[in-house]
Amino acid sequence: MAGGVRRNFGTMTKPLHSGLAARSALTALRLAVSGFTAAPDALEAPAGFFPTYGVAESDASVTVNGLGRPFVIVDPGLALKKFPCCYATHRAMDGLLGLRAKLVFDAASIDRVVCRMPPGGMQVLTYPRPATGLEAKFSLQYCLAAGVLDGKYALWTFTDAAVRRPEIGSLYARIDVIEDPACRGDDPQFEHRSSGSRGLVEVEVRLRDGRCDRIRVERAPGSPARELSWSDLHAKFTDCARQSQRVSETAANEAFEAIRALEQIEDVTRVADLLR
Repeated sequence: MAGGVRRNFGTMTKPLHSGLAARSALTALRLAVSGFTAAPDALEAPAGFFPTYGVAESDASVTVNGLGRPFVIVDPGLALKKFPCCYATHRAMDGLLGLRAKLVFDAASIDRVVCRMPPGGMQVLTYPRPATGLEAKFSLQYCLAAGVLDGKYALWTFTDAAVRRPEIGSLYARIDVIEDPACRGDDPQFEHRSSGSRGLVEVEVRLRDGRCDRIRVERAPGSPARELSWSDLHAKFTDCARQSQRVSETAANEAFEAIRALEQIEDVTRVADLLR
């Protein structure tokens, strides 16, 4: 609970960290509203947050002066994850599905899948042979194997049962994942972008019948440059509702349509009631 270290990716603790951060924010807000006090310069003062946890170059004014300039929701805009796994895998997954639709292959047809990632693209994808669904969220090899086998991704894809299928294990030997300097591309902001958005990703599929094709993906589906369609959002929403095992398909569809018209709804409890 001391912090959100990356080593916990692929474990239950990774999402727990997000929950703890949200809880701490609500606690701080409620304390402040109740009149609870703290030093007004607790961030920047000597013996404050920045001197204690930062480095010599830490400067609170850089953060303060940059607030809202611009707001991220405006520029570059919000990214919605199409797939329920690490964002660093999404371009490769999208490329594989594109090739599968084009070449119409299945697992038995595959001779080799080669995925070329930009430098640093594998930094957080640390489970080449995952044993659990949580580890699989941070395994590019698994994501590619699941795409070859199933032709789609859902929350079920990242369950322990899905990961431990023998058909998945037999595909790993035919999947190569490498970081390639050529995938750096001409991105001027390469060093400042996350591993899921820097450079480009190239996926190549070689089939046993001799056919071969490759695709390059620069922007992940759901990124500001490739917004998800309402159809994509509906599929994701209903998958989440189905996984809950409490919300009926009818209620999920009705809730989704209500959310589409959220700006015209006077009371959002209508939506909440449908999802209880």
